Amino acid sequence: MTLLDFVVIALYALGMLAVGRYYATRTKTADDYLLGGRKMSPLMIGLSLFATLTSTLSYLAYPGEMIKNGPMIFAQLSAFPVVMLIVGWVLIPWIMRQRVTSGYELLEARLGLSGRLLGSGMFVVLRTIWMASIRSRARLRLAVKRPAIESCHTLAICKAPPNPVWPGAYSIGLPV
Repeated sequence: MTLLDFVVIALYALGMLAVGRYYATRTKTADDYLLGGRKMSPLMIGLSLFATLTSTLSYLAYPGEMIKNGPMIFAQLSAFPVVMLIVGWVLIPWIMRQRVTSGYELLEARLGLSGRLLGSGMFVVLRTIWMASIRSRARLRLAVKRPAIESCHTLAICKAPPNPVWPGAYSIGLPV
C-alpha cells in the first residue's frame, strides 16, 4: 500500500470517530442509544432491515442459483416482496408498540426467562456453527487453490505477481 492509501484510511477512521463523538453528545438515555429515541418511522426501520438482509452477495449469487435450482429460487424471490410488506406494515409497527429494546425481551415477556435463555442460546449456537462452516469452507478452498497458485508462480507462467493477501487468508483457516 502507498502513503496515499494510509492517508485515506486514517481520514476515514477520523471521520468515523467524529461522527461517533457527535452522536455521543446527543445521546442521553439507553433508548436514545439503542433505539434512536424511538423516533424513527417504521418505513425507515423497514428500509434498514431490507438493506441489512439483502447484500451484494445475494445479487451476485442469484443468477447462478437460478440456473442451478430454477423454479425454487424464483418462488423464493417472488415471495420476498410479500414477506417484506407483512414485516414492514404489520410486524415492525407491532414491535415498536411493545416498548422493548430487543427480541429477547419479547421472548421473556411471552415465554418467561427460560424462553429468553433458550432463544439467546440458540442464537449463539447457530452463529457458532455458521462461522465454523464458513471458516472450514475457506480452509478447504485455500488447500485446493494453494498448490495451483504456487506452481503457477514457481513455473513463472502467471502474468500477475503473487497475491499478498494469501498469507492472511491462510491464517484465517488455520485454527479450524
